Amino acid sequence: MHSFRSVGHDGLLQLAQTCVDIGATFGRVNVENIWYGRQSIRNECELKFHQYREDIKSIIQPYINDRTVSATVDLWRDDIIQRYYLDFTIFYMTEHWQLKHGILRCKYFDEQSKSAINIWSEIESIFDEFHLVIGDTPITTDEGANIKASLKNEIRCPCMAHRCSTTLECAWDKTNQLSFDFRCLTGSVSELRSFVARSGGLQAKLPKTVKKDSCTRPWRSYYIVYESVYSSYDSLIKLLEPMFEENKILSINQNLLKNIVDLMKRFSGIFDQLEFCNQPTLQNVVPSYYAMVDFVRLNSHDRPEIKILKEQIQIALESKYWTSIMQIHWIATFLDPSFRDLSFVNDKSYRLKQIKCIENGLYSMADDLKLEDVRKDNNTSESSKNERISGFDDHDPFSNFRTQKRLTTHDSIQELLAAELIDYKTISAYAGDQRQQILTFWKHNERRLPVLSIIAKRILVIQASSAESERHFSAGGAIVNEKRGLLSESSVETLIVLREAYLNDM
Repeated sequence: MHSFRSVGHDGLLQLAQTCVDIGATFGRVNVENIWYGRQSIRNECELKFHQYREDIKSIIQPYINDRTVSATVDLWRDDIIQRYYLDFTIFYMTEHWQLKHGILRCKYFDEQSKSAINIWSEIESIFDEFHLVIGDTPITTDEGANIKASLKNEIRCPCMAHRCSTTLECAWDKTNQLSFDFRCLTGSVSELRSFVARSGGLQAKLPKTVKKDSCTRPWRSYYIVYESVYSSYDSLIKLLEPMFEENKILSINQNLLKNIVDLMKRFSGIFDQLEFCNQPTLQNVVPSYYAMVDFVRLNSHDRPEIKILKEQIQIALESKYWTSIMQIHWIATFLDPSFRDLSFVNDKSYRLKQIKCIENGLYSMADDLKLEDVRKDNNTSESSKNERISGFDDHDPFSNFRTQKRLTTHDSIQELLAAELIDYKTISAYAGDQRQQILTFWKHNERRLPVLSIIAKRILVIQASSAESERHFSAGGAIVNEKRGLLSESSVETLIVLREAYLNDM
């Protein structure tokens, strides 16, 4: 009942090696004398859970002091026992410019107490337990009314993957209402999926199995389902003809299906850019909007149904996604050297206006810094050796001298930041994979741009989405199943947290 891969699991191999070592040391022993029972294992898990909580407190404390932490928060209900859990995951940017994360709690939450006041009370208890600073820890959540209300006095960022999904889902539903042919296609796909699910043996004969709705994000499900039908279209005709059920597939317009799949495929990359957990994502929010606007630009070759879908996505992008973009998203975009000139914004006057607003925001954030602290940090920076990093073209070999001169000649943070902004715009952007390079860029230029580097750490640690919390819920769904319906709330939290700690080598 387990996968073949499970026999090579590190934990199983370690257990087997332990048994071999015991036998080699003590000779043949009765396994019952060395084998722990379920209560002992459960107690050990709880012990490790409490140890982990103490360990991560000490790990994140320096980053809390530096204000280079953020969090994601979400509520989850398991499908078996119908209990609610509050997930709180912390993200932190290390001195080596590595973005890391760890789950702090997955607390049982009484269904009757899901009011904003009670949610905040639980979040506040987690803040107290892990010494987080209220008002200094940006939190990314979805648009749930109670969670939004509970964080009304906190720095709350909307989950932009959720906003993106809501945008596309609303456009999809509206197109279903407006286009008869589109509605016929979606209905036929739904009927086909149900038929295939009822007909044993069909899936095994298809080049790609016809998928069910299987993702948290509805739009991802749409793409997975429709792409699987398109990939198996010709095979389904051959398989359904002997059953006299070929109308199930022939009622689906193949050309329209292909057009829908081609359009939806482009949005999959947007979700990926917003949902990474080990790389910064906040800087992708604004460019993603402009990319999606470009995806749905109308052209003369569009089918009528695709034209309607694109028009509805355009409308939803303005009302659902654009309205959720905050100034912090623009600042994060500016802190990515490949986006800093905002060249993706076609309106020049609007582009210049936004750059001015971004710079004002940076000056506001710099007010929290002290000049003596910046000088001290610059001297002890991890990049103090100023090693040359592959992939960067440094045209200013005397940048260190210029930086030291700025630090000693400018009398205020504002003056230093103004000089850094001029310098920042002259530094070459990186080549290669944007996801891998943005943190390397700032690590390389940490001494050259000390004020901007501090701000970049505090901004780029913030998550564009709460996807990591939802990944924990997927793990929870595998843990809480029909065969484990008697698991206590504390055991569920223990197992979810320890699993995540194991995956993060913690």
